[in-house]
Amino acid sequence: MSAVLIVTGWALYYVGSESARPWISAAHWGLGLFVPLFTITHVVFGRRARRAREREQKPPAPQAAPITISADAGETLATISSRTATSCRSVLSRRPLRP
Repeated sequence: MSAVLIVTGWALYYVGSESARPWISAAHWGLGLFVPLFTITHVVFGRRARRAREREQKPPAPQAAPITISADAGETLATISSRTATSCRSVLSRRPLRP
């Protein structure tokens, strides 16, 4: 883009034809107005696309590990249930709940 502006600026200065000068001047003006608009648009859309890609690539939230309970020989179901409830409460009290 800048190269075209350089060439048209050079042509305005060095081309001696009076019939070509208005055309070269119009091209130089048009490009001079278009290039900044194109650059701004390119940057804005590029940043939006990058943010969208980053949102899509976020890693999933870590899952809690399952709680395993082992039973000793001779334990009753009530004892295991009581121990399991205590274990679950202690795990939950250490970790804040997510909405």
